[in-house]
Amino acid sequence: MVELRALTPTWLDRMGQGDPLLNSRRMSGPGYIALLDGEPIAAAGLGRICGMEFFAWAVITPKARASKLLMRQLTREAKRRYPIIRDLIKAEVVNAETINDKKFCRWLEMLDFKKIPVVRYAWVREGIDNG
Repeated sequence: MVELRALTPTWLDRMGQGDPLLNSRRMSGPGYIALLDGEPIAAAGLGRICGMEFFAWAVITPKARASKLLMRQLTREAKRRYPIIRDLIKAEVVNAETINDKKFCRWLEMLDFKKIPVVRYAWVREGIDNG
């Protein structure tokens, strides 16, 4: 059975997510860690951007991704908890981005995210594949 706990930087470190700047952004809003037999298998939350604008983020381990059962449990929990948490923190806007993969896009749409027309620009160092 998957157990949920409040997220701490230590859990992110245990998942190999040790970037202090990124983790400070992740920890700027509510977050949760999913544990299976005491080991972290996923983490997710809402990081504050500015005012009442947030960004949704998630880190899911390869072990969890490989298990349909675990992914169903994680999806069920996200679907149940996300709207409650979003409303509790009085979020006015929650942004999310993902790679252009149908399963990732469907997951966000299942959580009531809408695809918006946006043009995104990025500078990418020569030799770096940015998809």
